[in-house]
Formats: sequence, structure tokens, C-alpha cells
Amino acid sequence: MAKVAMPKKAKTIRIWLWVIIVLFVGMFFTMKYTIMGKANIINSMVENCTQNVPAHPQWQQDLQKFGFTGNTDWVPQAYCECTLVPIFEPMSETEIRQFSKLTPEERMSKMGGTEGFQQRHEQCLKQVKQS
Repeated sequence: MAKVAMPKKAKTIRIWLWVIIVLFVGMFFTMKYTIMGKANIINSMVENCTQNVPAHPQWQQDLQKFGFTGNTDWVPQAYCECTLVPIFEPMSETEIRQFSKLTPEERMSKMGGTEGFQQRHEQCLKQVKQS
């Protein structure tokens, strides 16, 4: 049996369909691996905290108060992980993304209130000191 040749228009449509499918698959995998998931968002927040905490005027006094001496470059990373991960881990990805849109009062409430955050601050500095 002889093969019937496809019309040129049908071949063109078929090629474009394959191109579109490949583009969608490529876009899907690109988005899957580049869009930040919950863990990446939390890691990003910890990195931001690690960079900003040493600049806080009270930081050096707190380090001295809890007995940190010598090279304390490693402390902010451990402190930020201890302070932030327990706050954000129970939240959904959507809640974490919306966290920055909350008012300062709402943020503090989600973080356990002023007293709760202060207790966690001191607890984490003690915990980091012991490790």
C-alpha cells in the first residue's frame, strides 16, 4: 500500500503543536525548579535575618549579656534559624508569602506577641551559646 502524503498545511500544524507542547513542558519544569517553595522562602528569610541582625544596635550588647566572646560570626545564622524556623514552619506557603503584607501588629501577633518573641530571642541566644 502506498502512503498518502499529508497536506502541507497539516504538516505545519503538526509541527507547531509539537513546538507548543515542548515549550509548555519546558516552561513547567523551569517554573517548578525556579519558583520558590516553602523551604526556599524560609531559607531566604533566615539569610536576610543573618545579614541584618548584626547591624541591630542591641545585638552586640545581647551577645555580651549572654557571654559570647571572640569570633561570633557564626552566631547570627544559628540564632536566625532558631528564631524564625519554628515561627514559619507551621504556616502554609501562602501564609508565608502574605506575611510581609501584614501590618507590624499582625506580624508580631503571628510571631507570638512581643513577650513571646522576647522569650524566644533569649531562649535562642542561650541555646546557641550551649551548642
